[in-house]
Amino acid sequence: MAAPEAMGIFTRERLQSMTFETAEVAYKHLRVEAMRYGFTIATNQSKRSNYMTIHCGKGGRVRGNDTKKTGCPFRLYLTPREEDGRCVIRAECVEHNHPLTPDKYSIFTLAPDKQDLIRRMLDSGVAPNAIQRFLERSGE
Repeated sequence: MAAPEAMGIFTRERLQSMTFETAEVAYKHLRVEAMRYGFTIATNQSKRSNYMTIHCGKGGRVRGNDTKKTGCPFRLYLTPREEDGRCVIRAECVEHNHPLTPDKYSIFTLAPDKQDLIRRMLDSGVAPNAIQRFLERSGE
């Protein structure tokens, strides 16, 4: 388990103090931050509401031997605040049951133009593993 200072924004107190214009804006921000700290996130979003559940990319049921899933308990809920509609975060669990690998996902050692490209790819919905394959093919 990483020390709280090593988790940056991913402490219960810091997450629950943040607000965003929409759940989508929050998700984009959290996705980049998660990669910085060595994990990926995925989401389940209700099409009938403004609610979103975010979980670790290694969360979910472990199926067989050929999986990267660990059943990680990390889970956040994004909900609109009643008074102004801004998105707030409720942190159900901020702990992981697997090692974090910041070097695997770090874009912050790359040149600024590559960082911008990766951010644009993330904002366009490109999956982190597809970005990683792209960088490997391009020699980064």
